[in-house]
Order: sequence, then structure tokens, then C-alpha cells
Amino acid sequence: MKASLAVSDFCNAHNSSLATANKASLCVEEWISNIITHGFKGKKNHHIDMSVTYLNDSYVLTIKDDCAPFNPSEVVELFDPEDITHNIGLRLISGTAKEMKYQNSFGLNILTIVI
Repeated sequence: MKASLAVSDFCNAHNSSLATANKASLCVEEWISNIITHGFKGKKNHHIDMSVTYLNDSYVLTIKDDCAPFNPSEVVELFDPEDITHNIGLRLISGTAKEMKYQNSFGLNILTIVI
């Protein structure tokens, strides 16, 4: 929740619309919730790092974690149009983002979301 509020505050400080700040904040909240729910398994300590940048009239959210590799772009391609409730968080993010890019580098998942 703190990360979500921090993103909203950042967007508001850069004079974004309320809708844009809410979209960015919700994407962060959904993605970090997914990391905690599905990725925090095995070892005891995991790390999440997040940054937000204002660039070319867009907000670039970068979220890194050290959990098992997980490419949300691959899952988005498998969505069943008949079951709109399945993977609702990923659906929300992919439907909100102008662009979404995933990479795994040096054991880190790095998701970049452009709002």
C-alpha cells in the first residue's frame, strides 16, 4: 500500500490527472500484490525494488524482484476471453498500460509499465 501511495504522490507532484495517478498506483498495487502472493516462496527473504519516472508525458514504473522468473506478457497472451475474472490483476495492468515490458536479468524479474 505504501508503494501505491508513493506512486500516486509522485504523479500528483508532476501534475498528472487524477485518473492517471490512480492507474499508476493501481498497477503498482496489483503487481506487488502478485509478487508477494505468488513469488514469496522458498527462501525466507525476498526483495522488491520500485521506481517511477516521468518521461515524455508518461509515467514509467519499474518493479524489480528476486523471485522465480515470471513473464506476465506470456500469461496475458493466454487469457481466456470467456473467463474475465481469471488473472484479473494482470488483465487490469495490461489493459491500463501503454506499454509493458518484462526481462529477467541476473536473477531479477524486471517489469516496466508505461502509463
